[in-house]
Amino acid sequence: MDDPLAALNSADLASSLAIAVGLTLACWVVIPRLTTDEAPRGILSFELSWSAARARQIVERWKQLGMVKLAKLSVLLDLPLIACYGWTLLAAGVLAARAAGASGALSPDDAATAAAWMAAAALVVVILDLLENIGLWLMLNDKVSGALAMATSLVSLVKWALIAFAPFVIGGLLLMAGCALVT
Repeated sequence: MDDPLAALNSADLASSLAIAVGLTLACWVVIPRLTTDEAPRGILSFELSWSAARARQIVERWKQLGMVKLAKLSVLLDLPLIACYGWTLLAAGVLAARAAGASGALSPDDAATAAAWMAAAALVVVILDLLENIGLWLMLNDKVSGALAMATSLVSLVKWALIAFAPFVIGGLLLMAGCALVT
């Protein structure tokens, strides 16, 4: 497999990563906090509601507090966040794979394959987050069902698991690169 970002040199990719990290943080800061007793983690509680009853309880409380428009805004504002953190994961993963290749820890072919897998993982996370947002949007528009709440929560769980795992993979590639340079 080929490095999907081979057209970008590492310096330009690193610059784009720095910009993407800044934009990710900026996007995250502006997303409304929707914390209530029913949703102690705000939108995350809704993403992982797992049942129609729990999703309805959260939506009903947001309705009582006049927060449904904010919840919908949160889903919409998540779209640029997805693009920014998706690029962050993609660029960081590809750069880490390139570093492992440049250090000799991975062969050029293996480094390109690692870069391709990191890019694929970033794309999967982005797709999962978009699917999650569709589920959230439907539930915020009174389309709550057990199947939708369960599917949205499952997609969200897999997305969060991949996001949580990514730093370990990126860190492992960078550690391999560093160890190869030291020896």
